[in-house]
Amino acid sequence: MIKKCKVLLFPALTVLFLFSAWFFGGEALTIAIKGERSEGNIVALVRCYEERCDLLVDITQELTLEQADGAVISAFVNREGIQRLDDYAKEHLTALNAVKGGKADGIQRFLQREADKESDERIVSVLRTERAMLIPGLPTPSAAPKMLDAPAATNRDEVITTIQFTYIGGTDEEAELKTNVRRDVSRTLNGKPVEHDSQDFILHEKDYRYSFRPVFTYQTAQGSAVVLADIATRKSPRGGHRLGDAILAGYMPETPEKAIMLSDFSSLKGRTFLDSINEFFNLTFGRWFFSTVSLLLAFVYFGMSWITISLTIKPPKTENADTVDKEALKRMS
Repeated sequence: MIKKCKVLLFPALTVLFLFSAWFFGGEALTIAIKGERSEGNIVALVRCYEERCDLLVDITQELTLEQADGAVISAFVNREGIQRLDDYAKEHLTALNAVKGGKADGIQRFLQREADKESDERIVSVLRTERAMLIPGLPTPSAAPKMLDAPAATNRDEVITTIQFTYIGGTDEEAELKTNVRRDVSRTLNGKPVEHDSQDFILHEKDYRYSFRPVFTYQTAQGSAVVLADIATRKSPRGGHRLGDAILAGYMPETPEKAIMLSDFSSLKGRTFLDSINEFFNLTFGRWFFSTVSLLLAFVYFGMSWITISLTIKPPKTENADTVDKEALKRMS
C-alpha cells in the first residue's frame, strides 16, 4: 500500500500543478489566443491602501525648471503629454521629459547629473506641482467602472503635491549620500495641509501596502466598454499601466466585460538596457507568474512520475548476491 502511494504521489502533484496553472491563467490565456483585439486607453486607476480604495481619475502637473543663468523653463503636463510650450521650452524637451511623471528620487538624480555640466544652461532647481483628482471611498474595486458615470462621481477630492528640488552642492560624500539636493515637500487635501510620510508624489508612495489597478476603455462592435483590469501593481503603476496610457485589450465578443490588458512590448522602446530587462519581466510575468511557476513544477513532477513508474513496472536487473560472492571466490582461487 505504501509503495503504491509513493508511485502515485508524483502523478498527483503533476495534476495538481496543471490545475493550478489553468486556475491562475486559463481564462486569460484563452482570451489571449482566441479573443478579439482592440486598442484602448487607461481612464482611471483604483488606488488601494489596506482596506480603503479611491478612484484616481485625473493627474496634471505644472513644471518650472530654473537654469544656472537664471532662465526659467515652464510647462503644463496632462495625460496627453507636455502642453503650453513656448519656443524656449521646446528647446529643452529632454529636461522636461526627465522630470515629468517619475518619482522624486529620479528628479534628484537628474539634478545631480546636471551638476556635472559646466554650461550655464544646466538645471539647478525643479518645481513640480501635481494635482490629482480622486473619487473617494469606493465600496469595492469592482465598482470603479460604474462610479465613473455615477452621480457620486461629482464628489471628488483634490490632492495637490508640491515638491521643490534645489541643488545645493557639497562634497563628494554628500553627493554619495544624496544630501546635495534639498527637497521641500508639501501636500494638501481639498486645500488643507495633510501629513505626507513618503515625501513623494501620489503614484510613488514607497509602501507595498499601496496597490494600483487600471480601469480601461476600449471599442467593441457594440460600442465602448469600461473594464477594471484583472491585475494590479504594488507601490506604483508600472510602465504602460499609468493614467492615459494606450493599451491593447483582448476580449471575447460574448463577454466584453471580462476583457484583459494584453502585454504591449512597445513600451520597451527608448529605455535603457536594464530598464528594458526589468520591464520585459514585468510584462511577461506580471500576469502569468503563478501560471508559469505552476506549469514548470508540473513538468518537473511529470518527469519524476515517468521515472518512478518506469522503475516500478520494470525494475533494474540485479544478480543474486550469493552467486556474485561465489563467482568472486572462484576467480580469487
